[in-house]
Amino acid sequence: EPEYYPTNVYDREIPSESLDIYMTSPPCQAFSLAGKRLGKDDKRGILFFNSHEFIQVNKPRFFIFENVKGLLSDDGGKTFQEWVNMLGGKSVNGNPVIFPYSDSVSYHLYWKVLNAKEHGVPQNRERVFLVGIRGDSDNNFRWPIEKNLNKKLKDVLENEVDEKYFLSENTIKKLIYFIAFY
Repeated sequence: EPEYYPTNVYDREIPSESLDIYMTSPPCQAFSLAGKRLGKDDKRGILFFNSHEFIQVNKPRFFIFENVKGLLSDDGGKTFQEWVNMLGGKSVNGNPVIFPYSDSVSYHLYWKVLNAKEHGVPQNRERVFLVGIRGDSDNNFRWPIEKNLNKKLKDVLENEVDEKYFLSENTIKKLIYFIAFY
């Protein structure tokens, strides 16, 4: 267990010494196409601002955000544009920012949608990645090179699976009942 591990992100202390890298993945349920898409109306949809505050105060050398592709279209694209405006005070995808927002952090921001299957993972999973490089740090960034997928899901699944991972007969009956009548 780490020495300091707050259970509530709003109660956490921001270290005064800058981190080398800050990695965050604000809850995606507010933006997911599979969810209700409540965006900022969902309390989980505003946790971005908690991470933004951390970056403002701590000024890590680098940061990485990861989220679902649905973030791009939330509120007609306004939510994602706000994230970009607040995180990319120096440049965005190599283009200089002439008039940064007053709340933006002084970072070079790169963003892209990456699909796990294009990077050797047997899963079709698109995610938005935002990478920030502090304005005084080396700004030589490139996205990983795509590679052919050589594995299929069946290649990584185990042949023998522990019984604890199987649904009980009773649970299966309840699911079938639920599906049939609802």
